[in-house]
Amino acid sequence: MNILISDSKEELKLLEQSDINRIRENLPDCMVELYPYVNKKEFLKKIADADALLTAFLPIDSEVLKKAGKLKIICIMASGYNNVAVEEAKMRGIAICPAADYCTSEVADHTLALLLALIRNLKHYEKDIEKRNIWNYGTAPGGIRLQDSILAIYGFGKIGKAVAQRALAFGLKVLVKDPYISAETAKAHGVILVEDTYIKEKAHIISNHMAPTKENKNYFNFNYFRELKQQPIFLNLGRGETVDEKALTQALDIGYISGAGLDVLKEEPPVLISNPLLYRENVILTPHSAFYSEASIMELKNITFMNLINFLKGNYTAIKGRIV
Repeated sequence: MNILISDSKEELKLLEQSDINRIRENLPDCMVELYPYVNKKEFLKKIADADALLTAFLPIDSEVLKKAGKLKIICIMASGYNNVAVEEAKMRGIAICPAADYCTSEVADHTLALLLALIRNLKHYEKDIEKRNIWNYGTAPGGIRLQDSILAIYGFGKIGKAVAQRALAFGLKVLVKDPYISAETAKAHGVILVEDTYIKEKAHIISNHMAPTKENKNYFNFNYFRELKQQPIFLNLGRGETVDEKALTQALDIGYISGAGLDVLKEEPPVLISNPLLYRENVILTPHSAFYSEASIMELKNITFMNLINFLKGNYTAIKGRIV
């Protein structure tokens, strides 16, 4: 049985020899190949002989899956799997196994960090002090008081719940939009299940944690932003596909929203030199880093490699998360 581990050179730097050794110790009859992705043509040759693929962000489209005649499983070293042609994989009997719940605390903490930095004008004051040599609190707007504010969370999975828990501790009132939960579930977590109309009328902060679907692509579009009544801060720590970035830029320019904190963009890595979201004191971008800590990376690798090993051993009940 052949196991192919492939991604960009940058992503593969996260792996250590001990990770590879873990596979070999648990699956001594398997051949393991570590392949830093160069181009698709070369990758197609590699995938043709693979029984299992471990990757994080490589696009696994229909062309790749058609060449992968022996492939049984794709283990994703990430929580999302929107880079995989899921229906094609299902048709070919190829399992998809993303990592589950390895960075909930980090993403929730990052959400509040972006929110607090924006509300307290930290980017503005840093520039005042370090670049303009100004020591004056009055050069920035006073900002809102969290204790008197309303936060709306889109997507009430584990991360959404963790964000709500932190927000409630700050005294925020928390609204939730999620078609997959009940009002009773929301109430049990101290939040209120509502629809878009109420959020657009009341929310001072909007935080997106939705997983990408066909239905929510460009969910946050120009029509959405122009209907907002409170000029809220907008946070995206879900997926870039859910936001129309041109509309977001327009919303910032017009004033439909008062600021934005974004850990994800539609295209990654983005072309930063021409990105219209840069050089704004009311916008903070981070490089898809919300998940990142020493503990989360260790847990991510442990979950991914053990999922791969358990699947190939036929021990499906030991897999952390779910098999798609």
